[in-house]
Amino acid sequence: CWKAQDKCATDTPPLVRIDGSAQGHLTACHFPEEPTIEGRVEDVILDPALAAIEEATDTH
Repeated sequence: CWKAQDKCATDTPPLVRIDGSAQGHLTACHFPEEPTIEGRVEDVILDPALAAIEEATDTH
């Protein structure tokens, strides 16, 4: 997870329902975010191999 911190490896987060999420949709995260339909300023790519592919195919 791109938001992971030390506590994520040692403490199990509680299951919570975030306002705006579908009924029955629960999140287990120490750092949950409110749901949004807005795009991010920058894409988050976690896999270095995918990042390399993105750079190789970037036409800008």
